[in-house]
Amino acid sequence: MEDKIVLLRFVAGISYGFLIYLLGLLRIVSLNNLNTFAWTGAAVLYAVTIFLTYRFFKPSKAFNLYLRGLLTFYTSWLLTSYVLNDLYSIM
Repeated sequence: MEDKIVLLRFVAGISYGFLIYLLGLLRIVSLNNLNTFAWTGAAVLYAVTIFLTYRFFKPSKAFNLYLRGLLTFYTSWLLTSYVLNDLYSIM
């Protein structure tokens, strides 16, 4: 079960990294506000993954519900957006 929780948050992080990159690339969100938007959105999306984890996996421990995959989620979205920005800069 722990692997499924981490995989859910990894996929959510990769998807969110692509979304943030595209929002900056297409100038849907101004570059001045992109940082604030990205970090606020990441916290909201992580809360959504907590809800989805509870709904689909019914973990018995609070650690699995709230913290399992936290580092994976934030690392995956940050690295995805950084690598994409390095390949094709949005500036």
